[in-house]
Amino acid sequence: METPKQIEAGKTGKLPFWKKPGILHVCHLGIGFTTLFMGFQACQNFVTTLHPKDGYIALGLSYFVLGLSCFFSPIVVQKLGIRASIWTSAFWYGFFVITVMSFFGSFIIPSSILLGVGSAILWSAQPCYINYCAPEGKIAEYSGFFYAFFAFSGIIGNLAAGTIVQTISSTNILLIVLAVFCYAGMFILVFLRHPPRVEEFNNEKKIEPVKFVKDVFGLLKDRRIYLMIFLCCQQGQALSLFFGTFTVLMRYDIIGFVMATYGTADAIGSVFWGRVYDKKGWRPLLYSTPFFVAVGLAGMCFCTMLGNGTFLFYIVAIFYGMVDAIQFNLVFATVAQNFKNENPLPAFAITRCLNSVSSGISFIVYPYMGLYSVVGVFFFTVIMSTVCIQRLHSSLGVTPFKSEVTKFETEDT
Repeated sequence: METPKQIEAGKTGKLPFWKKPGILHVCHLGIGFTTLFMGFQACQNFVTTLHPKDGYIALGLSYFVLGLSCFFSPIVVQKLGIRASIWTSAFWYGFFVITVMSFFGSFIIPSSILLGVGSAILWSAQPCYINYCAPEGKIAEYSGFFYAFFAFSGIIGNLAAGTIVQTISSTNILLIVLAVFCYAGMFILVFLRHPPRVEEFNNEKKIEPVKFVKDVFGLLKDRRIYLMIFLCCQQGQALSLFFGTFTVLMRYDIIGFVMATYGTADAIGSVFWGRVYDKKGWRPLLYSTPFFVAVGLAGMCFCTMLGNGTFLFYIVAIFYGMVDAIQFNLVFATVAQNFKNENPLPAFAITRCLNSVSSGISFIVYPYMGLYSVVGVFFFTVIMSTVCIQRLHSSLGVTPFKSEVTKFETEDT
């Protein structure tokens, strides 16, 4: 446990980064998530190729269930505790990877439902854990550090998958290796330590399920949520675009390497855009998004003309990785800023719900749309998102020049 002197030094930034209060806990969490998603993210890239029909339905269904589960997942986290919620929900990622194998294919739809429930609990517990690790006013910095860690899962997992695909012809062996990664990540998370400020979590007022659901649905009348709908839809559609529409265009044997490039850009972008946000505010992130999206979409269209093995896929992957990094920082910061003076859990729940439902719809609908229709719909969503978030920040008087993200001051966390 850190001394008061260490805690105060951590708040003022006087300690080296690796000695700041709670940072080793976040490292442990990051290593566990990285290992877990080394298996799952690589598997997700292959699902729609290995199961052309059921793969899209399974991924879409998992995101639908995730969205609906966001209404009760914070309650589960409070009942089970943060640590138990994290490692028990991680189990279902490995289970889903196993059902992608050819001889378990009939279980892929039921397992996607369990995956959706587990995902909602896992991603409700993760920000809660970081919140109680970070000193006051440092949650954005700690979250950015975790996400940079997490982004490496796409790099390592996809490189491993690409190597296995090119050296071993058996898809089932590939999936067994990816399932081992998932359960190794779960094993690491079992030994996760309590966050330094766990007593604050234990002493918080318990969430009343009925009141929490009312608070969530009450936000449907909130103008701030209206203006965030397109941003949530953009982030949700991006998952289908990156892991469905984009991956099916390329040769099976280069998917892993191309998506490793995407993961590298995502990891580097997470750190870079997080620092840009801290120094310059939201404007650079918001106005850069249409540019990166436009170049990525145009490049993807050229890929279809040049063939499914062209080097251009790697260039497009870099731009898409940057888009994902920008979206993560922008969504988190927008919610945290606009709801910092009230309980943010309902806001995070409803934005996660909108995000997940958008992903579910996209995974189911995009396969039946032509490539150029997908490109048009997604770019329209990005433009509308840019206009609405600009309006949100300007009309509510949020400063465009400096990050104001602070510790969640909640009653019910």
